[in-house]
Amino acid sequence: MRSFATLRMTGRTKSPGTRWALAMTLWAGLSAPAPFMASASAAQQAVSPQKPLRHEVAVTLKLIQAYVTDKAGKPVLDLTKDDFILTDDGKEQILTEFEKHVLTLPSPEAPPAEKLAVTPLPRDVKLLNRKVILFFDFGHSTPQGVMKAREAALHFLDTSLMPTDQVALVSYGLISRLKVHEWLTAERPRIRRLVEGIGLRDSLGYVEDADEAYQRSIDAGGFQDVRTGDAGIVGGKASPSQSTQSDARFQARNFISRLTALAQALRYEPGRKVIVLFSSGVPGSLFYNIDPSVLIGSKRDMNADLRGAYEDLCGLLATSNAVVYPMDTAPASAGSDTQTGRATLMRMAVVTGGRFMGDVYNYEEHFQQIQTLTAYYYVLGYSIDERWDGRYHKIKVGVKRPGCEVQTQAGYFNPKSFSDYAVLEKRIHLVDLALSGKPIGQVPLRFPMTVLPLSPGRENNLYLAAEIPVAKVRERVGNKAEVTGLVFDDRDEVVAEQRSEEDFATVPDESAFILFRASVPPGRYRGRFVIRSLETGAAAVAGATALVPLPKDTGIRIYPPLFLKADRGGRYLKAFLPKAPAVTEILLFDPLQYAPRLETTLRKNGEVWAAVRCSFAGPAIKEIRLTAFLYDKQTGAQIPVPLTVLAAKDGAGLKTFFVGIKIPEVEAGEYRFCFLAEDPASGLSAMEVVDFTVE
Repeated sequence: MRSFATLRMTGRTKSPGTRWALAMTLWAGLSAPAPFMASASAAQQAVSPQKPLRHEVAVTLKLIQAYVTDKAGKPVLDLTKDDFILTDDGKEQILTEFEKHVLTLPSPEAPPAEKLAVTPLPRDVKLLNRKVILFFDFGHSTPQGVMKAREAALHFLDTSLMPTDQVALVSYGLISRLKVHEWLTAERPRIRRLVEGIGLRDSLGYVEDADEAYQRSIDAGGFQDVRTGDAGIVGGKASPSQSTQSDARFQARNFISRLTALAQALRYEPGRKVIVLFSSGVPGSLFYNIDPSVLIGSKRDMNADLRGAYEDLCGLLATSNAVVYPMDTAPASAGSDTQTGRATLMRMAVVTGGRFMGDVYNYEEHFQQIQTLTAYYYVLGYSIDERWDGRYHKIKVGVKRPGCEVQTQAGYFNPKSFSDYAVLEKRIHLVDLALSGKPIGQVPLRFPMTVLPLSPGRENNLYLAAEIPVAKVRERVGNKAEVTGLVFDDRDEVVAEQRSEEDFATVPDESAFILFRASVPPGRYRGRFVIRSLETGAAAVAGATALVPLPKDTGIRIYPPLFLKADRGGRYLKAFLPKAPAVTEILLFDPLQYAPRLETTLRKNGEVWAAVRCSFAGPAIKEIRLTAFLYDKQTGAQIPVPLTVLAAKDGAGLKTFFVGIKIPEVEAGEYRFCFLAEDPASGLSAMEVVDFTVE
């Protein structure tokens, strides 16, 4: 993935841009036309026996978004490629790509209709599209503010997005810290579902301004005012105001630290990133001295460290080409701008080139303004020789036409190798691999897995099993790799995770197996296994979905079976093999003798095994019996399947079977394998069906 192409000749080529510069650079092998190469080779052989020169060349397409307005602030929409001048570190570049974007949503400030007609929205985006990050700051938002921000985000998703837009959902909470729920995607329903899931619990523990909280506590009789003079300390202990402010400062440091990591990761995402920030902001009293006698930078300036870190964060967002449009989620009567977070929100908007939008309660007007400011832009592309060194390049874009003003990114960072990624960058990369149908920068190797709910309780009720094609993984990923098992809930939050580092050079070429168990409440879950190179980020991914049902008040339920095959020796990844007693007790099979069977084909007269679990409720149920049959999809015939119970275990409202199965002599075709659990005394029964092809 990172290796340079070794070439006899060099030249220039164009390659399509990608969505994520962490893995976006395309290494292109460039050569002259074949006849020239042949003659050059012949000339070299005739003149000198020396080996031909070899050069290492990395060529990539750099894409820059430019927003052009006239002196009145109206978008200028009729420019051509020849109207632009672009320099990279002071060197003028030849523009090889050019694209014009006009997102024609209704807006009171939109250009005239005749202007829009000459630049229709392209059906297929060739270069860079608009990228919007919805950022919910639960740590600095009241419960009422969170719900209004949720309403605003849903309005934006329903009214202000174009098919070409990409949207991400990110949040910060005092407990959950920074969380990337979904990275930039065009899958609108998923983003909307995640936003709909935001509730009051997300805002629990939000940070208040220290002085305001202190005064409110005094008014309510919660504190006694013990502050005297400038000491702020009574009896050797911090005053309530100091204690409250100390907590707020601690939370502010965490907030700045997490957003700094996000800003660093955004360096390598190409194009302008529009961040719609729903927040009441870090309290201004933590940054700006209320006492006029305290000089900035003096020894008494206790806010210098936080203020400096916040300024660094804003500058880093700007150099990462992230433009912030904050919407204040605080109540209208929260206090003065310098006391509340309005001042810090305004500062972030100014430094990044965005605009402070005001109260979130006026979100419809705010989104119309954001639409006008971000919907009309040009994309300029040029080829560069790029190194994986993370170095910063300064960009300057000008327009030859008089009276035009250009807004564009100040520069960009070269990509860096996966091994140099920061922790957050690797996390974003992992989540993208796990959840995206088209992960950024690569097409991962896919391998089979299954996710099985196994009981009505919440302990060890979900099992993930996979079969790893070792030889293919070595070829795609390499020998040194991390293996991560993940379980996502219906909000795409990680509810279970396990990770190990493996050396696949020590694993035989045949398949290796993984077992991973989790304890989850009822709901829909997505299970993933991600095998990722520690050096390049190249990956193999497996995925499956399961529904953990609610317990039944009465009756029988049969859970999806885990089919097994004989595998003497048990080639399991040790970190993902639950201890043998646990597997044996829960599923009744020995993992050293059997392994998951994930194939969707059966052979007539062949043998398979299965672990089957049933739950039951109600006093009428005395005994559960298990039988099986094949249902012929073509004829509708039911063919009994010989089934031998090798082991069985009764529990509280639960019965587990380990069975051996003989596939009968049937015609090749499509079948449903049906397990039937029934109680002869009560007549209650339940069925579970799995589709197979019989060969």
